[in-house]
Amino acid sequence: MTKKFICRSLEVLRLVGVAVGIFFAFWFSGDPEYQFSILTITVVLSLAGLSGIEGLFFGEAAAELAGYSESGGYQRESAFNDLALALATLLVYAVGWGVYAKVTLMSITLIFLILSAINHAYTVVNKEEATLINHVYPIVTLLLIGFVLPFMINVLV
Repeated sequence: MTKKFICRSLEVLRLVGVAVGIFFAFWFSGDPEYQFSILTITVVLSLAGLSGIEGLFFGEAAAELAGYSESGGYQRESAFNDLALALATLLVYAVGWGVYAKVTLMSITLIFLILSAINHAYTVVNKEEATLINHVYPIVTLLLIGFVLPFMINVLV
């Protein structure tokens, strides 16, 4: 297996993880806190956890697939940040810190995704060799926000 294949597989796993979370959040309707709990753990672990693993172990291939030439120390730090968010999510669930901690984790994840989508859109506008990932990422981010925000708002009201 090549590193690019692994990175593409991790990309698919991220999407599947998020889709599973959305499915089960809708499936278990009736308890907003339970729905949001399912959504938070699946979305944050799928996105931050798998991105952290990808950046740490397959950073060069991931950068190339996204059309970025940089890889190295900064990308490794970013991967550690993703893993820290994933581990903090596990801690919040293990200790039972409650809904506001989960809302905070999801908020951090969504804010990062928005900023990352802006970066991908910037690449599309300002770079001739923008990849498919650069084109699709902002759209997928908007769709995810559209699915997550109603659950987040519902758990807070």
